[in-house]
Amino acid sequence: MSKTECRDFFEHAVHPSTYIKTAKGLRNQGLEFQSIPVLKEGVANFPRDHILWYTLGKSLFFLDRYQESGHALNKCLEIKPNDEQAKNLRTRVYKKISQHERAYRM
Repeated sequence: MSKTECRDFFEHAVHPSTYIKTAKGLRNQGLEFQSIPVLKEGVANFPRDHILWYTLGKSLFFLDRYQESGHALNKCLEIKPNDEQAKNLRTRVYKKISQHERAYRM
């Protein structure tokens, strides 16, 4: 999916999966950072969709934005407390945050 096709597809977003597919298309083009506004709009429009929150958290994680990632994953787990993928990724986020805090103290 080209960048233009992603934008055209996104303009007709009517379902949470549309945001996720658009973000995935951007990631596949190496444009992970551009997926964040798409996913943030998705969670604004569909705040109870745990998959959107998880996808946002995952994208932020891979951009090393751990605090924001943790927040998104916590929102996911508020909606679906037993989401194992979100729990596992949140554990990884907390480890990264801890590593960064230790590095700054040295």
